[in-house]
Amino acid sequence: MGCGLRWSILQIIFITLGALIILISRYKYKSLLNSKPWFFKNLVIERLSKVQAGLMLFFVFGYIFITIEVLNNNDLATQSLTCLVLAIGAVFIFLTVLIYFKMTLVITSVA
Repeated sequence: MGCGLRWSILQIIFITLGALIILISRYKYKSLLNSKPWFFKNLVIERLSKVQAGLMLFFVFGYIFITIEVLNNNDLATQSLTCLVLAIGAVFIFLTVLIYFKMTLVITSVA
């Protein structure tokens, strides 16, 4: 087994783990959204939360696409999509911080 094949297998393992973690997180997050806690009644928090849930799916589809490209040895497409996923990952993190900041404001204004 060549070094390139071992590297591809390692990449696929990491990509699969990342996708599984996001799918589990999305399932738990969807359960939270469906339970409609009182702080999700805030329109801004509700909208941001839906965008965040959509971004989770985007990441999973991105991981699937990257896995296919790794299996096909298409380095340019893999690198391009990886850059896109990383850029949108920054938006994802920003939204997460913004949601929890807004929730904290709502919670502290009620308490």
